[in-house]
Amino acid sequence: MIRRCADTNFGMIFRVAVISIPIFFAIVIAVSGQLEEGVNRSQKEICGHITASQHNSHNVTIDEGMAFASFIMNWTESADLGLYLIEPNGFKLDRTTMSPSVFHDRFEPVEIFSITNPEAGEWVIEIEPSEVPKEGANYCILVDIVGNQTIAEQEVGKGRAKLNGLNSDRGIDLDNDKLFDCITIRVGANVYSADVYILSGQLFDSNGKNVMNITSKPLFGIGAKFFELDFCGLKNSTRPYYLKNIELKDFNGNVVDLSNETYTTHVYNNLDPSLAPTAKLMSSIKDNLTDADKDGVYDFISIDVGVDVESPGVFNLRGELVDSKNNTQLAWAVDQQNLSVGLQTMHLDFDTKKIQDKKAKGPFCIRNLFLSWGSSETYWVPLDSINKICNISAYDFGADPISSNSSEKIISGHGNGELLLTFTIKKILPVFSARYSYDIVGINIPPIVSPWNYTGSKAGYSYSMEGVYMPNKPNDFSVAATGVRNLNIGLRQNEKFKTKTPQRVWVTSSVLADKKGVAIAKSDLISPGNYDIKILGEAAENTSEINLVMTLVKKIIVKDRFNFSIDTSGFPSGNLTMNAKALNGSISLDELSIENL
Repeated sequence: MIRRCADTNFGMIFRVAVISIPIFFAIVIAVSGQLEEGVNRSQKEICGHITASQHNSHNVTIDEGMAFASFIMNWTESADLGLYLIEPNGFKLDRTTMSPSVFHDRFEPVEIFSITNPEAGEWVIEIEPSEVPKEGANYCILVDIVGNQTIAEQEVGKGRAKLNGLNSDRGIDLDNDKLFDCITIRVGANVYSADVYILSGQLFDSNGKNVMNITSKPLFGIGAKFFELDFCGLKNSTRPYYLKNIELKDFNGNVVDLSNETYTTHVYNNLDPSLAPTAKLMSSIKDNLTDADKDGVYDFISIDVGVDVESPGVFNLRGELVDSKNNTQLAWAVDQQNLSVGLQTMHLDFDTKKIQDKKAKGPFCIRNLFLSWGSSETYWVPLDSINKICNISAYDFGADPISSNSSEKIISGHGNGELLLTFTIKKILPVFSARYSYDIVGINIPPIVSPWNYTGSKAGYSYSMEGVYMPNKPNDFSVAATGVRNLNIGLRQNEKFKTKTPQRVWVTSSVLADKKGVAIAKSDLISPGNYDIKILGEAAENTSEINLVMTLVKKIIVKDRFNFSIDTSGFPSGNLTMNAKALNGSISLDELSIENL
């Protein structure tokens, strides 16, 4: 029986929650009430009504030894609500919380938190209104608690996971033409033991025809996970599509769970049926060493990967280089190219400095080779992946890299006022094989060692410490490349630094150069963490070097005495300049000290 968790006038039903669909965003969420046999699991539905002047809260008790807890809120579509959690120790979790034990996602009108190994005790669920109509808004929260982890692992088996029925679908407009290019189906799974998992499924139309088979990108970790299957280039229909034969596999390709149940999507009548870019990876690769600047020291292990393009477009390729003996990750690389139909070649250039730092000389393997189209600014559409290829040679790279020691500087003083700081780094890059590539390894954003706090929002991130406040705007980071055809930037957030965030990868949309061969990429929403950054692209014709200019603009408000430390390790070598400009009149500095210059 389907239980209602809100007034049906708003179309909100848990287990199958049908929500009215705006033109740019469609979603249906389904919640299964079935429990895994032999697994200690409880579910609770909490529903309520909220007005613009209210802040509602609900309490939930989590027992000792739970594996994970999921909180899923669904609300009236005409409103905008926020979900927040307060742990028993008083720590508040929101959408900006960065922790390997906290998973968050929001696709309005749904918001999700999944907590691995949640603290035992009383948790507080807070609902805050952002935009609410006069009549108020209805909401429902499904709390799903699974444990004990030991029992769960015994039931499911080591390295296993189970599909949990938390499925949803939405339309994705990649090119802002008010038509959906893809239908993305999110499939939920409870993961009990850390491993790499991949999900696949088959999509059928209302006539029973198998129209597309898709595999998700790999996911790692334990807790509630959501795999995304992207079905692009579908035809409009007056009836829904149906997802069948869902399989969840581990890293070695073993099926750990499958579902014979059919998931029914919403009806989409504003799809863009034009053929989406499609391609497949070839299993054969070619590796060689690249001395980009011709100084006798090899800069990259360059891997050429064959791609069979069936439909043209801009494609992204990512991969990790690992030691074949112990599977240790040594380096990562990305490539992004606009490819035509036929057999094409994409390139992964792995920085040898990172490999030498780990005393590795091979032989090597490529792991998690992943082909997609789209970008971090729009949406990733997975196309193909290969778990591992292990025929990469052992190499002698030449001279050992110069180690980069931590460069900590202490800034202290007394004053009042506002400063606009502009940091500029200039770098000249060599061109090799008509392309360029540059790695920045282990840079901290912000580069602050002293204790600091930050607040995140849709407008960016603000920071505060003793006597200093950095507002979220401006927070401009730009990269300008001269002598290029295009510019691409890949960022990987490492599991380091204060936030302890698990590794994540972003790749910008490819920025085309103007008539003068200048391409500029900008961002103002880089979250705090430790990053590896890769800058790459195609060089302009008859160009032997690329002029690269990286600029960071940040506002600082100083009040009374201040004292903090910054760490510039990881900053790229080159011509560094800093410009300080007083804002809103003038700044008064009675005292200023900079140590360890």
